Amino acid sequence: MVSVSLHTALSGIRAARVGMDTAAHNVANANTPGFTRQRVDLSTSYPYLSPNGPMGTGVTVDDITRMRDSFLDARLRSDMGQNGKLDVRADLLARAEAVLGEPENGLTGELTELWASFEELALRPEDTATRRQVLSALESLTARVRSVAGGLEILEKDTINSLDLAVKEVNALFEQAADLNGRILEARGTGGAPNDLLDARDRVLDDLSRRIGATVTLEDSGSVRISVSGLAVVSGTRATPLAFDVDTNEIRHPAGVAVTPGGEVAGLQTSLTEDLPGLRDGLDAFVDDLVTQLNATHASGYVSENVNGGPLLGVTAGAEALTLQVLITDPGQLAAAEGPSAAPHDGDNATKLADLRTGTLDGRLRSFVTEHAANVEATGRAARAQQQLTAAAGTARDGMHGVSLDEEMVQMLSYQRALEASSRMMTAVDQALDVLINRMGLVGR
Repeated sequence: MVSVSLHTALSGIRAARVGMDTAAHNVANANTPGFTRQRVDLSTSYPYLSPNGPMGTGVTVDDITRMRDSFLDARLRSDMGQNGKLDVRADLLARAEAVLGEPENGLTGELTELWASFEELALRPEDTATRRQVLSALESLTARVRSVAGGLEILEKDTINSLDLAVKEVNALFEQAADLNGRILEARGTGGAPNDLLDARDRVLDDLSRRIGATVTLEDSGSVRISVSGLAVVSGTRATPLAFDVDTNEIRHPAGVAVTPGGEVAGLQTSLTEDLPGLRDGLDAFVDDLVTQLNATHASGYVSENVNGGPLLGVTAGAEALTLQVLITDPGQLAAAEGPSAAPHDGDNATKLADLRTGTLDGRLRSFVTEHAANVEATGRAARAQQQLTAAAGTARDGMHGVSLDEEMVQMLSYQRALEASSRMMTAVDQALDVLINRMGLVGR
């Protein structure tokens, strides 16, 4: 009976010590990113069948578990992937908007200056300074168009480099996840509770969700299976890297299948395949229309008697905005006159050139600019809304997984008192043993 009491008190001391150690570990990691608070799982030991009936034999430490909720993990990771995609797209669209420079430093202002210079030429067609002003306005407009096109090209190259780097970083995370799978399986094989390794793997999984929208499946063995677009990229201790094709902007699995990623990688890919090409095509279409209309109207006028005007602007097909240039350098070659006599004060063709502002050119440019501005605003608004959803999901998960110092203090004091009580019980049993062994039978001697 006494030995049972000693064992019971000892089990209480051991359980309390484990509880205090666990509480101390939680407190020490209260500010560690990705740490999950841990709890000691206790159960009653098997009873001892005494002559007086079953008698308790103390407490058993079954495990040290993490306070982790897989549903909250899945919810947050889904939101993180969507948030990463929208954030990247919103950032790239905003950078493209800065390249356009509207309204202060954009094409709209340069085009307005060109129409104004044609109107001035219509009033004073014989004035050389006015003619030079027209050429200057044309040069300013074409230079600004080339600058915008060049800026978009640089942005596209930067995005390609960013996507290539992102895929390489994701592949490195695949390797980390596979390595952690192996270490976790090894720790479980030796009977350990690899809670801190599980936290490290969860941090990698969070990162993968944000970067590429990876899907995570927990297997019975304790390892995780990671897939992208339904294709496995991590299975057990084996990682399968993805490859980025610079020529097609596709991300391919070694099986030869193009994957549809999520997260930041999806934002970069969408910008490369949709947003930036759409801007480039819209700018080229405007330039093509500008060249066609200006050249046709200018060719209908006269430079001198019976001599029509030549082309004002020139481009290379397929790269209209990047190659736009003024073809006339001599102000005397501007066809301001409408009549074949090219009278000195005939500025009617210059009036026709100025009147192009009321046609489709201004409308096309305005539509191009406002459509992009609306896209920037809509994507930014969606990104901000998704950020709020992600923050709410993160708060919910932190409430479950995070460490509360107040709660840990209560736990620590509870285990401290349990340790003191178990120690006092062991002291009491020791004193009883001392009486039984050393003092019994000494009365009257």
